[in-house]
Amino acid sequence: MDLVIERIADSTDRLAVMPIDERYGPMGHDDSNIAQLHKAGFEPSKAFVIDVLMRNTTFSETVNFYTSAAATALANADIIIGQFGMGSDGHIAGIKPGSPATDQDESTVTGYTWDDYERITLMPAALRQITIAFLVAYGEDKKVPLAHLQKNDRSFKQLPAVLLYELPKVYVYNDQIGSGGTK
Repeated sequence: MDLVIERIADSTDRLAVMPIDERYGPMGHDDSNIAQLHKAGFEPSKAFVIDVLMRNTTFSETVNFYTSAAATALANADIIIGQFGMGSDGHIAGIKPGSPATDQDESTVTGYTWDDYERITLMPAALRQITIAFLVAYGEDKKVPLAHLQKNDRSFKQLPAVLLYELPKVYVYNDQIGSGGTK
């Protein structure tokens, strides 16, 4: 094995990986973020992967498990890296515009039903603990929300992605708008 790869593999024993949000369902279902990572070839070596669906429990029990796991992981982390996607409606982290998740911030995690999916997501208070964030937003349908995000358009209340302005470092990767510099 290559020396650099060995060093990376050896340094993952203190790494925890968990989804920022997840669509509820049985473990490994097609829309599961963790299942999609594994299908894409993600092999975290010695890292601890928190699959919030691993217990195959009821929705409320899964929300409670994710709340406990996330609170523990966040409290014990020195650095928290978040990888986000953004929907064409400007949502990030499963926080859909106008959904109950946009009105709550009392807990670490919330679960709600929206667009025929049961969603589980970290709440803004938990997301604000992220020290480095990466937003990946590709496609023509992301142009309008990216433009609002670039302008830090907080008057555009239907854009949960403005939460990224509250994080210390954010890197945006997209194919629709030019860089306006750093936030």
